[in-house]
Amino acid sequence: MDLVRTGVAVAYALCRPPGHHATRGGYGGSCYLNNAAVAAQALIDGGCARVAILDIDAHHGNGTQAIFHDARTAAAARSVEAVVVSLGVDAAVDDPESPLAVTQEGYRRTGELIRELGVPVVAVQEGGYHLSNLGALTVATLTGLSSP
Repeated sequence: MDLVRTGVAVAYALCRPPGHHATRGGYGGSCYLNNAAVAAQALIDGGCARVAILDIDAHHGNGTQAIFHDARTAAAARSVEAVVVSLGVDAAVDDPESPLAVTQEGYRRTGELIRELGVPVVAVQEGGYHLSNLGALTVATLTGLSSP
């Protein structure tokens, strides 16, 4: 988030274990610290009036939702100043933890769609359990986020 606050278009935080199930007062799903929530709050504290959090993990980011529940608005995506992406790659076709079948191309395209919002992005690593594919899927998403 510090990089984004200084003008970098895309920053990536390699955080393990994932954090999007952690709430203010508890943990769950092997999540102990909600890194996406920390990033979003730091952006807000640094002057971003509107920060969107997009959770693309196969599992609902219930901790992040609980932390920001009272802050939700009906703001259009175009009015945000920064985006925090909970980057879960566990929706992949080969991942043992998900019945979904997102391909590497699907992750790249997801990154492109987020990039088209035209705002800085902090991508925070969340889930992903098929270890031999983790790197390629993450790189595909980051490529989509950062390539014009």
